[in-house]
Amino acid sequence: MGDRQGRIDFRDYPQPIIEVADVEALDFATGLVDPEISGCSARWGLHTELRELGPSVLFELLVALGLAITSTAPRAARVAGRHTIDYSRFQPGILERAGRCILNWPQGFDALADAVRMSSGARAAAFGVQKELGPLLALVHNKNLPHMLRCQINVLIKENMRSCPDALQLVRHPVHRPNQDMMSVQQAAAKYRVARKSLSALAARKIIASIRPAGRGRMPRLVSDAEVARIVQQQDLSVSNSEVAVRLGIQRVFVSELGSCGLLTPVGKPYLASKGKEFFDRRSLDLLESRCREIALEGAPPEGGVSISLAARKLAMQFANPWPEITTNLLAGRLRVWFVERRSLMSSLVIENVNELAALGVKGMPIAKGADVPLTVTDAAALIGTDVVKLAQLVVRGFLPRGHNREDLRRFIGDYMFTSEIRRVAERRGLKLRWQEVPKLLRANGVHPAAALIGERGFVWPRRDVLAALDELCLTAA
Repeated sequence: MGDRQGRIDFRDYPQPIIEVADVEALDFATGLVDPEISGCSARWGLHTELRELGPSVLFELLVALGLAITSTAPRAARVAGRHTIDYSRFQPGILERAGRCILNWPQGFDALADAVRMSSGARAAAFGVQKELGPLLALVHNKNLPHMLRCQINVLIKENMRSCPDALQLVRHPVHRPNQDMMSVQQAAAKYRVARKSLSALAARKIIASIRPAGRGRMPRLVSDAEVARIVQQQDLSVSNSEVAVRLGIQRVFVSELGSCGLLTPVGKPYLASKGKEFFDRRSLDLLESRCREIALEGAPPEGGVSISLAARKLAMQFANPWPEITTNLLAGRLRVWFVERRSLMSSLVIENVNELAALGVKGMPIAKGADVPLTVTDAAALIGTDVVKLAQLVVRGFLPRGHNREDLRRFIGDYMFTSEIRRVAERRGLKLRWQEVPKLLRANGVHPAAALIGERGFVWPRRDVLAALDELCLTAA
């Protein structure tokens, strides 16, 4: 018996001759369904990754590549079902391109990927592999292809994304970039524990390198990992004047002069800092603390010893900063100090008695008139040589306005004096008085306090009258 003859002879239905530029590629495509051709993999010298695949699998790959080439869907990463495929799209030119892709594998797939990327503008995705290679990405999810082949295609897609000439200028997932330096703002914020809004603002101001796709809506932004790390390190190595004040146990308004005297190293404001106007190198603060601790004597402090913080408050200086002189004398070994662990450095350092700083002749540095540091209640009280309780009473009694500034404080000390200042002025003029003797002496000479802020304490004296009375007393004593 011979072969069964079909009822239809295709020779009775002549078709127009197909003309293509790449006859070899089209012959390969049609040969996959030609029962008279066997061993196509060996015959065509396919790449080792495809050589073990049979004609049926290669045909499925050919169809999948043809679908990717002809895809016009805005979201082309989905796999079309068999019943939805319009095979009329598979013109000879399409089979030719798909065949050449397989024959030149993997370079052929790379060339096809570059061609697919050229039509990325028609796809709905905003960025990334879905935007650039969406139709080819459908091959990775095509269950008609073996799992191993889909994995190989996925690797080829990643390699093509990384080798694209514009890879560094496009927003992509890190695995699709030639280097791992660029990451999304969300990833950088989580890695370095920084607010996303802060990183986005720095990128918008071009302080850190960033990439963002053009278009409307919320688009992701990539930022440089190395530059974010540098910004975060800058933040970690700086300390604000507020933190310096807390660690040292001094008023914030006195911190600036420590920098101008070289005791601390001023630095620029870190890009990630939201508060504060003055910043210092954290290492210089650590060094200052360690040097002060090393100077402390061993053993318990003497009975009656007081902290340097308390002794400094007793100086009651007005618009003068005693801390540069105090710290310089301390580091020079002119003060015998003991260390008792407390909240801040200067409250932990103990000296023998409260008058030791005055005995050193600490006069204080003038504070810059226009220092650009907002005043807290504690700062304002320190500037006029009092405490926050008396400062509040000065506001209540009308000596200072609410929301007072430096000029208001300067006007106050130009018109009034506290008892502590009167003692110092009298001592400079040769009159040694105890605190209790000052009110009696002044009243005896016709000078009365403008107010008693706390019971019979906290006297506020008119400066002009006090100075005139001291001049008369000095003349009488002479």
